[in-house]
Amino acid sequence: MPITDDCSRIPNHCPACNKTMYSSDRSRPNRTMSLGGGLLLVLAGIVAAATYLTSTYILRERFATHSPIGNDLEIVHYPPTVMLSIFTLPVALLPGLILGWLANRLPRVRRVRCWNCGWKQKFPGTAKFESRPDAAAAHNAATASSSSWPTIV
Repeated sequence: MPITDDCSRIPNHCPACNKTMYSSDRSRPNRTMSLGGGLLLVLAGIVAAATYLTSTYILRERFATHSPIGNDLEIVHYPPTVMLSIFTLPVALLPGLILGWLANRLPRVRRVRCWNCGWKQKFPGTAKFESRPDAAAAHNAATASSSSWPTIV
């Protein structure tokens, strides 16, 4: 489902069945990460994990000590993995954080859906909802001047 290029307004009523989609402002969808951003976040996690495991394995093999015992046997001592992790974790986090930062900078989208007929559409995150004329009238009535309020004695 492509994102609409029409940045004008997100409709309050469903274009297919003309029912009100979101009765209150709190029920409207928030801006979420696009599919590309989510995939880039998954890639950031995979790259960070692969870098961590690879660098830990390389350092572990590099600092292994071999002690021969007898003709055909030898004992291999590996350094503690926790100690190696102190060095490899910051190295592995760097590419993951950079890719995560890039994913967060991608544009956000709003996924709007009708509860009645199932119509759905993606809008850019910067798109605004249409203003409802009944909401403006209710707001004006609620914030009328205090002189019209009854006085409590």
